[in-house]
Amino acid sequence: MAMLAALGVAACLQEVVIITHIQYFIIVTRLNVDYPAIIGRCQSALSAITGAENYIAWSPTCLFPHLGSAGQSAVQMCFGFMIPCMAAVVVVVCWTIR
Repeated sequence: MAMLAALGVAACLQEVVIITHIQYFIIVTRLNVDYPAIIGRCQSALSAITGAENYIAWSPTCLFPHLGSAGQSAVQMCFGFMIPCMAAVVVVVCWTIR
């Protein structure tokens, strides 16, 4: 990091480099190789931190099979924006109820 800062690389670009390398590490450790147990624990922790883990894969466009390509793209965009907002609302409501 200090070397990148000395070269005048912005902090946000340094973060991009670090996250990209972490994601490459996660991809490589998903290969079917008998790694030591510590590698599996590191991979799990880094996956949780970077959000690279996806246990449930689904597409909201399956809910609207009659739409064309442009319509399915619009649905994908709407759900992409809507789901984080809905998650934030649920968290705020749960926090308020608490």
